[in-house]
Amino acid sequence: MTTEITLFGIVDGDNSPFSLKIEPTQTVDDLRDAIKIKLTLRFNHIPYNELVLWSVSIPTGPDQQITLGDLNANEKTKLCYQASRISEVFGANPPQDTIHIIVEQTSAGRKRPIEVGLLTGSPALASKVADFSKEQGKDAPILNGRPFEKAGPPIALFHTVFGAFLRDKSSYIGREDQIDRGFSLEVSQLYNTEHQRLTAIKPTLGNILGDILDAPLFTVGEARSDGVLVTSVGSERAFRMILEGKNEIGTGGSDPTIQIAQYYRTFWSQDNIAVAVRHLE
Repeated sequence: MTTEITLFGIVDGDNSPFSLKIEPTQTVDDLRDAIKIKLTLRFNHIPYNELVLWSVSIPTGPDQQITLGDLNANEKTKLCYQASRISEVFGANPPQDTIHIIVEQTSAGRKRPIEVGLLTGSPALASKVADFSKEQGKDAPILNGRPFEKAGPPIALFHTVFGAFLRDKSSYIGREDQIDRGFSLEVSQLYNTEHQRLTAIKPTLGNILGDILDAPLFTVGEARSDGVLVTSVGSERAFRMILEGKNEIGTGGSDPTIQIAQYYRTFWSQDNIAVAVRHLE
């Protein structure tokens, strides 16, 4: 007969608890390992010492957001001694319908992906296979599914609008359109240079997207994107799309999908953008 006990936890600031089973004879160190496995997509890139566990006893409720900053000192206990047994911390029979653990990611852990994004360098160089493969093996990879396990949670979890994209896609009825045929003709032509190709296709691509592809406004050092779609969010400017074009598949030595991911990460890692995002939160 199993002696496992069930603990309920939540990430600091979240409203979606998780549960896990663990032996009462195991340690706080084992518990942290189990949480990293349980929440792999969220904490896979976070070093072990940048996750802090707190013992609490909070009755659960629907859509209840729990934040460490809202708790008094006597309502939370930091689990500092990693060799403590689970039974010593939570007892042999923890109460149900209760949050027992709050998982805190330290500020160093949150800043690490931003630091990597700023230090990566030119997207064109960073997206070459040898360099990109090396970076993906480190502790702050780009979660673009390259390789397969380097993938983030479903994008619809971040905002309901992304779920709308999926619903619209499933209900879309395809139709032949003159503008689509014209674009197909343009992209199928042979061009001598990348500049000639982009000059030819950007006006029609802008018509398809319903907006103008501005001049390359986003730069990384001496590198620059091939165009952007810009929108305003209050007093801030956000890029809805960053364009990276190639004359032909394989030219230039850099995968354009990886190169654009490098641009995207660098854009969101900039100090002024990080401040704007925190303001919106």
